[in-house]
Amino acid sequence: MMLTGRYVAADEALGHGLANTVTAPDALHTTALGLARRIAAHSPVAVALTKRVLQANADAPSLAVALEREAPLQTVAAGSPGLRQAVADFRSTRPGRPAAPTTPATSTAPATSTTPTEN
Repeated sequence: MMLTGRYVAADEALGHGLANTVTAPDALHTTALGLARRIAAHSPVAVALTKRVLQANADAPSLAVALEREAPLQTVAAGSPGLRQAVADFRSTRPGRPAAPTTPATSTAPATSTTPTEN
């Protein structure tokens, strides 16, 4: 397409994965705002790092180079304040997977001491 300059209709672009949605012109503003809200609902650190790695890898000559460029940003993301909550939120949306606790569990039962018994 880039070399031929051939026009690609919206439904064809969607079918080839060049677009992720097709929107009627009168719904464009509402659809765009919905997408913006979904993006804004994510961690600002994660969104910023995603944009940074996409920009940095636009000219990556190989997957290996792209992964090498991404690795330091994963370290930054792993240390971000919202990571624990994001992981818990993700797990809670997956069927059959319990949500991870967001705070350490505390017990109200009195502490007891046990000694091993011989059988």
